[in-house]
Amino acid sequence: MSDPLSDAVDELGLRRSAFRRIALGRARVKGPALLLCDAESIRCGDTTVAPGDVAIVLHGECAVQSARGDTEVTVGALSFDAPDHPMLLSLPAVLLCRAEHEPRLRSYIDALRFELSSQNDGRSAIASRLSEILLLEAIRFHAQRSEECPAGGWFRGLRDPSLGRSLSAFHANVAGPWTVASLAQVAGQSRTRFAARFSAVMGEPPLSFVTRWRMFHVRRLLRGTDASIEEIAARVGYANAAALSVAFAREHQESPGSYRSKRRPAAGAQRRD
Repeated sequence: MSDPLSDAVDELGLRRSAFRRIALGRARVKGPALLLCDAESIRCGDTTVAPGDVAIVLHGECAVQSARGDTEVTVGALSFDAPDHPMLLSLPAVLLCRAEHEPRLRSYIDALRFELSSQNDGRSAIASRLSEILLLEAIRFHAQRSEECPAGGWFRGLRDPSLGRSLSAFHANVAGPWTVASLAQVAGQSRTRFAARFSAVMGEPPLSFVTRWRMFHVRRLLRGTDASIEEIAARVGYANAAALSVAFAREHQESPGSYRSKRRPAAGAQRRD
């Protein structure tokens, strides 16, 4: 069974987490970053972070402060392969992972704290993987609280019984010949009803959503693989390289080749998916 959330986190691609201790009077933390709260509550933007909790700053800069003024917190700078992932647009600037909600979160947080204080070989790699687990837990917790999801957004769509079916089918086969009618058929609704429901919940029409996600996959493949434009077109649902190039230029005001030349990793660092 398709699991769009797991796939999206894999595509996001957490590469590393570089941790340091900072003293808080009033600091500004630039995302993406993970904060471990220690002895007393702190404020991260508009969010109160209790001792033992983890806050994840996803977008922009966030003011972080404590009441006492000299509290120390652990901050991990997160680095993603795909900071332009569409999922991030459906998430708030700060995600909170509260240890009190799930016993297993406490074990993950304690394990992360242990690795950060140890001198064991492999501690940095383990800390990065624990950071990815906490990120996924925070995203999943947010997604399950539908009342806190944005008025329109991907998470609400996944939780919608009918739209969730069509979204899962699309994400499982991005290159499929998707139309409003075929998506509506998967959802078990008429074309008209589906289009209206999709726009109300997701905040955009079905085919705009399809194009936006396909363009993300195009950018990801241009940056991270040496696949030809023709190959990429086939993998994301365009008839040929010319059709992809026209669609890409319409969205990004540059050609796929220009985008790749500006953002491609150095020779030797490229990889094929």
